[in-house]
Amino acid sequence: MSARGSTLDLGGLFRALASFEPTLLGTFPLGLVTATSDIDVACTTDDLDLFEEATKALFSSHRITPSRFARLAFEPPAVVVSLSLEGLAVELFCQPLPVFRQHAFRHMIVEGRLLAIGGAALRERVLRRKLRGTKTEPAFAEVLGLVGDPYAAVLALETESPRSLEALVARALAS
Repeated sequence: MSARGSTLDLGGLFRALASFEPTLLGTFPLGLVTATSDIDVACTTDDLDLFEEATKALFSSHRITPSRFARLAFEPPAVVVSLSLEGLAVELFCQPLPVFRQHAFRHMIVEGRLLAIGGAALRERVLRRKLRGTKTEPAFAEVLGLVGDPYAAVLALETESPRSLEALVARALAS
């Protein structure tokens, strides 16, 4: 670890949290970045107390004060930490679930499949909504005409066949 008071960068954060398997998710890997996008990092551990202790020690050693540090009553429970690094907003999310089973990862996979089908036209429509301040899942839900809770509606698409997703995207782009 770097000397006390030194600057922590994103690479250093990933290295310091390596035992928690930090994984970049969301708008950056999907290519849906806007000026207000944050860097979403999912982590995993069987011991949330250990994650809290490790992140608090890391941030303390770099004189970083997170804007949010909370234990969430999810099932399973989670820890969320929001901070700023290198002028970018970063959100850490940790659960005792493998990252690939966490909702944010699963959302990203569904959204990636949709973007692969819809290409530049779908990306443009989603980005337009995001530029107006809409979060990613609600932007996809709005563009695709999904009803109900946008996070649940996007997640429900993960079991759809490629043909079904192609039809959904074609309908959305035709309107």
